[in-house]
Amino acid sequence: MASRQPEVPETKASEWRDNKRREAACISPVHPKHHSALFT
Repeated sequence: MASRQPEVPETKASEWRDNKRREAACISPVHPKHHSALFT
């Protein structure tokens, strides 16, 4: 959790994590079924 900024509210932090996860999913060659499973 060292990469997380100290003064960020929970909503912003979770939003940032979602963006990172989505970004990672776009970059890595994930199978469509597996991809949708990540976001359920």
